[in-house]
Parts: sequence; structure tokens; C-alpha cells
Amino acid sequence: FLGMNRVAALEDLEKLQDLRSLAQLSLVNNPVARKPLYRSQVVRVLPNIKHVDGREVTEEERRRINDQAQGAEQKANMGQYVLMDQGLSGIPVATNFGLQLPQ
Repeated sequence: FLGMNRVAALEDLEKLQDLRSLAQLSLVNNPVARKPLYRSQVVRVLPNIKHVDGREVTEEERRRINDQAQGAEQKANMGQYVLMDQGLSGIPVATNFGLQLPQ
């Protein structure tokens, strides 16, 4: 069990990845608990977690979170495809088909 901590940012949750036997985590009264989707981030980063803030993590919830993470990753990867072509002037032109490339 881990509780009574001062986790402020979602990125701070990744520091817990090495705690493979951590089964319960309480983030109540932590700044991170006010962030959208913090519970999903906890479940994604800590695949063996059983309870977050006193609520059980169900297999259905875990599956939904993993599916959402895979979908987001696929969308992010779509913007990375760039086509190089010879423009009318013979100068190579790059296009991403109107998609925004990640910075």
C-alpha cells in the first residue's frame, strides 16, 4: 500500500513503474487526483495495481484503458507518415496529407 504522498503531475506516476508488487495506491488529496484521466494513467503505468483510491480496478476497466492507449498511439503514429515527391519544379516536396505532425 502506498499513500500519504504528494504526487503533483501525471509524469510523476511513471516513477512508480518499478514497484511491480504495488497492489494498492491512494492518491486522494494529491494534486494529480484533480487531473483528467489520472486513474487511467495509474492503471496503464502500474499493470499489477488492484485498487486505486480504495476502488477496485476491474479487468473490464483495465482492458478499456489499454484499448484507449493503443488507439491513441495509433493516431499519433498516423501523423508521422510523410510523402516525399518531386514537385512541378523538380524540387522535392513533403506532404503529410493535411495531418499535423507531432512536435
